Amino acid sequence: MTAYALILPLGFAISFAMAWMVRHAGILDHPNNRSSHTNPTPRSGGLAIVAAVAACAIAWTFVSQAPPGVGVALAVMAAAGLLGFIDDLISAGAAEKFLALMAVSLAAAFAAGPVAAIDFGFASVTLPFAIGLAGTALWVFVAINVVNFADGSNGLVAGAMAIAGLGLTLVSGQPAGLFLTAALIGFLPWNAPNARLFLGDVGALAIGGWFAVAGLNAVTAQDGISVLLVPLLMLPLLVDILLTLLARVRAGYKITQPHRSHGYQILVRLGLPHWRVALAYAAATGWCVILALIANALAGVWPFAALVVMSAFLGIVHTRIRAKAKAKGLDLGE
Repeated sequence: MTAYALILPLGFAISFAMAWMVRHAGILDHPNNRSSHTNPTPRSGGLAIVAAVAACAIAWTFVSQAPPGVGVALAVMAAAGLLGFIDDLISAGAAEKFLALMAVSLAAAFAAGPVAAIDFGFASVTLPFAIGLAGTALWVFVAINVVNFADGSNGLVAGAMAIAGLGLTLVSGQPAGLFLTAALIGFLPWNAPNARLFLGDVGALAIGGWFAVAGLNAVTAQDGISVLLVPLLMLPLLVDILLTLLARVRAGYKITQPHRSHGYQILVRLGLPHWRVALAYAAATGWCVILALIANALAGVWPFAALVVMSAFLGIVHTRIRAKAKAKGLDLGE
């Protein structure tokens, strides 16, 4: 507890101060046809997240034992964040960004160690190395992109992922999740309820990379948690982004085409203020954390059951949101 009492205020303070500096650096996000904001707003606030998480991880090694796999998590966060920062500055092409993220994800899976087996409670599946490596890389790639696609509404990503990070620490006992939570709480005053600073791609990609690898480390550590619990912790974002992409592919749209048809974007377009949307996603993430804690305690089939039941519930909610938007005449192809 002493280590947490020392490190977490450090993460908050560094994030808050760094965000203030980035806000005055003059890197602006100008609204476009898929934006949920109308005024140019400073971006690349995610630099504060990277600095704060890295400071927490380094400082932790001086006051306690280094978290397992922290070096890999730092490297992936730095690589993803650097790619995002370059995109913030020069708007890299979608294809180049896709290939770079795939390379980062594959390297992360190899360095962190691929998931070797999935225990569903009623059956355990052992994965060949190649399949385990590919599946683990896919998880990192999906987690990074989900956070990136969800970063379009004030306070949404920062609030939801702060709770997911807290959940990861509560479920696994590893501090890496709380490093992210402290950094995001320090950033939140600049991003909600009214955004004076955006995370930018540097923040979104770095957050996704850190959480994905920290989750893998929690799974592969001695007495590790079920691999099914990690996606459960960020399930509201996962379901929203993946179901939206599926709906757009089925409707014939290109997966790389810019749009404003994610569930959270539809809610904003329906007239809900950003803070209410962010609060709804934070509450849903908090409920997933509670389920993850219960499922982890009960073990057996419960992690699988919790993931399936919450996926189905959130899928129904997402479908109803899209149906309501269609009834209101919103163009879901935008």
